[in-house]
Amino acid sequence: MRLARPDSPSISTIIVNYNGCQYLDDCLSSLARQTCQDFETILVDNGSSDGSVHFIQENYPEVRLIKNETNRGFCGGNNDGISAARGDFVFLLNNDTVIDPECMTILSEGLKELPSDCLGVFPKVLFHGAPSFINAAGCVWNYSSFWRDIRVGLLDVDQYQDPEPVFGSIFAAVLLKKEPFEQINLFDEDFFTYGEDFDVCYRAHVLGYSFYMIPKAVIYHKYRGSSREDRDPLWAYYYFLRNYYFMLFKNLSGEMLWRRRKSVVHFFLANLYWALQQRDLKRVRLAVKVLNSLVRHAPALIRKRRWIQTRRKQPDSAFWDFSERENHNIFHYCGWPVLSLLNLKTALEKGCRYKIGAGKEYLAGP
Repeated sequence: MRLARPDSPSISTIIVNYNGCQYLDDCLSSLARQTCQDFETILVDNGSSDGSVHFIQENYPEVRLIKNETNRGFCGGNNDGISAARGDFVFLLNNDTVIDPECMTILSEGLKELPSDCLGVFPKVLFHGAPSFINAAGCVWNYSSFWRDIRVGLLDVDQYQDPEPVFGSIFAAVLLKKEPFEQINLFDEDFFTYGEDFDVCYRAHVLGYSFYMIPKAVIYHKYRGSSREDRDPLWAYYYFLRNYYFMLFKNLSGEMLWRRRKSVVHFFLANLYWALQQRDLKRVRLAVKVLNSLVRHAPALIRKRRWIQTRRKQPDSAFWDFSERENHNIFHYCGWPVLSLLNLKTALEKGCRYKIGAGKEYLAGP
């Protein structure tokens, strides 16, 4: 099947790729099977060296290809794609996903029926290798000044059916209104990658927008494929830690920053103490690198903070009601669904069976 390429698309699908050739065929072929055909596909390649560009040119010539000479990260790559987009809506999609044929139809029709302040909608995200389990169905901002994905690893028995307001979710897939997204300054390219989705969600809420999850729309996520499994985990940890502080300083009100000062400082010191205790010099150097980056970016952070706070339309407390909606699943950080008493209870109640991992183990209900 070939991908649609209408002259005046309503939706622009944007995929950022960096050495992810192994994922592209599954992702793009699932796009070609969409019941919605009113979309163009833009692939932004961030200087891949694995033949990704050649693969697209040979197998998917209908894809609009943007070739960056260097790796501009998830943020810069998506901003490049949005700048080239012709649709009124942009569908941001990870390259390591496979989407259900009805996904774009459900999201686009659902977004039109939601309140005008809704900036974007998320599908339910299931693990590709274990599709009985939820990978993402919303995220929250908690009272220790930290964000958490919720419902991760839960057995999916269609317990979430109706559209619901959420603080946000992972940007493995999200349908956004292009013009309002541009008005809030798109992705902050200083983030490069990691935490940029949460930064967008917090900033959007501060500026008066909202997000919804539409769980009848489904995608399957290969989980961490787009961030490359062969990458040094300290590389990811650096961006995660640094961007956490970027996000806090830009978006929290002055009052909230002051109230959360202890937990924010303790988080950094706890990481540094652990590294020193383990005599992990790489992590110690990483902590110093984070501090250097914060100092170096301070002028830009101050400008961005001023821009956001002078346009603030909602207090932080207005969207903190999402924070305690559900318990956080600590097993998210294991990177895979796990057997749990909650899933066992659900399976027994629903009389269903599900598989763990690559299908080697099964748990059956009655």
